Amino acid sequence: GLGCNLGLAAVKFLIGIAANSITIIADAANNMTDGVSALLTILGFRVERNEKDELHPYGHGRIEYVTSFLISLLILGTGFSVGKEAVRHIFYFGTGTDLTVVGSAQVIIVFAFSVLIKLGMMFYYRWQNKKLNSPALEAVRKDSLSDACASLFTLLSLLIMPYSSTIPLDGIAGLIIAVYIAASGAVSLRDSVGLLLGEGMSQKTEIELRRLISECPEIENVEEIKVHDYGPNKKIAVAVVCFTKSCDNEMQCKSIDDMIGFCKDKMNIELSLYGML
Repeated sequence: GLGCNLGLAAVKFLIGIAANSITIIADAANNMTDGVSALLTILGFRVERNEKDELHPYGHGRIEYVTSFLISLLILGTGFSVGKEAVRHIFYFGTGTDLTVVGSAQVIIVFAFSVLIKLGMMFYYRWQNKKLNSPALEAVRKDSLSDACASLFTLLSLLIMPYSSTIPLDGIAGLIIAVYIAASGAVSLRDSVGLLLGEGMSQKTEIELRRLISECPEIENVEEIKVHDYGPNKKIAVAVVCFTKSCDNEMQCKSIDDMIGFCKDKMNIELSLYGML
């Protein structure tokens, strides 16, 4: 992802500067942002691998939430920066978009390949995240889809631009891409802030967890469940339950142990039970 994004950004910046086109430069800036996002994601994964220590007894998994937050700020900042430049191009329309460069077959081919590459990256990230369940990787996946749409819009604008020299289409298209980038960053920022503040489990997960606990013959009722989130792969749930009887034989204890093991293996939740008879 890092290599693809930096490569696309470099090519598009050169084309955008040659054409003095804010639309192309906006798309290049978007790819550059994605390259930095990929680098932050790599660093986040590296920090997450560190073993737990005295200061972080539950590991470093929440670094992914910080990484997602930084990526969101980066995307949002890029959107505002590109938008500001696009507005300037609209007000100073006629200062020189090179329509010969913009409408060339080579430029059209570059952006067509860009759309295909970003879609391929999006599907690859989604495939990898089925195994990793990473908020940071999910943020990058969503951003790749947004980039594919932005590049497709850029491609359509470049095709139309040579035939609409009387309106500031370059600036307008650049502004639309900027708003699209900023909106994507805002949504990602909202999700990242929610994770950093500490979201509870989803209603679907809680219902499933309650069902699993209640199915144990030794448990009569589930009073309360609290979840402590230490990263996408480190969630600790504490359930307050009412036992029907004490675990006074090996079979009864095994039933509860099997349920706790299932929560760990299938739901990625470390479950602890507290209660009374």
